[in-house]
Amino acid sequence: MRRKESITAVLFLCALAAGFVLLASSFFGGEGNLEAALRGLVKNPGSLKTFLVSAEGAANQDLDRSHLFIQLYGGAQRATGRRVVVDMADPDYTVARMDDGSLAFQNLTAAPVDQTAHAKALADLRDFAAEKLGAPLLYVQAPQKIEDSQLPAGMENYGNQDADQLLEELSGLGVDTLDLRPALREAAKAPKSPALFFRTDHHWTPEGAFLGYRTLSAALEEKYGYAADPRFTDAASYEVTAYDDWFLGSQGKRVGTLYGGVDGINLWKPKFATDFTYSSPAFFDDRTGPFEESLLFPERLEPKDYFGGNPYTLYSGGDYPLARMYNNLNPDGPRVLLIRDSFACALSPFLALQCGELMTMDMRYFTDDLAGYLDWLRPDLVLVMYTASSTRLDELYPFTDILKQ
Repeated sequence: MRRKESITAVLFLCALAAGFVLLASSFFGGEGNLEAALRGLVKNPGSLKTFLVSAEGAANQDLDRSHLFIQLYGGAQRATGRRVVVDMADPDYTVARMDDGSLAFQNLTAAPVDQTAHAKALADLRDFAAEKLGAPLLYVQAPQKIEDSQLPAGMENYGNQDADQLLEELSGLGVDTLDLRPALREAAKAPKSPALFFRTDHHWTPEGAFLGYRTLSAALEEKYGYAADPRFTDAASYEVTAYDDWFLGSQGKRVGTLYGGVDGINLWKPKFATDFTYSSPAFFDDRTGPFEESLLFPERLEPKDYFGGNPYTLYSGGDYPLARMYNNLNPDGPRVLLIRDSFACALSPFLALQCGELMTMDMRYFTDDLAGYLDWLRPDLVLVMYTASSTRLDELYPFTDILKQ
């Protein structure tokens, strides 16, 4: 009996807090049973008794016990106006709410990371590619969602500072670079710009990734003569299907939908003919067919599952140690190796359109003989693309020791 009364009291307080927030802002998103009950209570305060009867059952339908506590805790943090939700177990997963309402991971113990060794490792990979493979190397700097001016007062993030130093060090070592951040910053200023980053996740949206691809494609033509069919870089050449209120991202999962709402995600499908074979034998059977069936994983959208699903992996399927995208309609196109982090998931399918083969490697998970694999893959071009917030991770730069063995 006491347990029932405690649950009722907590739900009552949560209802009041959620009602206050709903009336004060338009942050709320989602279609869950508990959220629908809260919406009904806000519209009709006299329905409190009905809410208390139904809310526990609705919560159990939507969430398991641990997620219910995340929801209640996040709702209370939002209702009290807290901009920072500290993760006591791991400071890497402390969540900050930026000025525009979107969420960001903010490591409270972070400091700038000297990029000298990272740049030297990339220069060593450049030298190996040139001497052993006859292939040029281009380092591509992907953006991060966090801009310092958007953080709560007193908080700092060093991702862009680290990326700036890495690019400066690479320039000093003669490594070709491309910085995607200016293009996205400029696009974000447009009055009707689509969201380039998810509100509840650290990744860019398909729209942000497509803009990154367009910028990269222009550089590939200018630097190496790899021109793309104009249809590939024209947004009008794609049919876009919206999945609204479908995605609770990595940051949103830490604090719940009551704190930061939920995201939608769009599925981009080329209107022109495509045919690919996508292979990563240790992780999935070969997928052959058009772009939207081979390089995209629409099954990752079903069912809608805020806490258990990851719709971002609609694109490319996830972070695999090694994967290969064969373009069956352009077998004589350039063979490109993309050494990547998770931001490449959403960009790789677009890039594969102008390749004969796009090979991707994630050094966080690749444990085989790197030099041997590079000699076996024999790419025409090596790309390395890391997001600004990843540049601090030592595990992304294993090249110096491995390639000298």
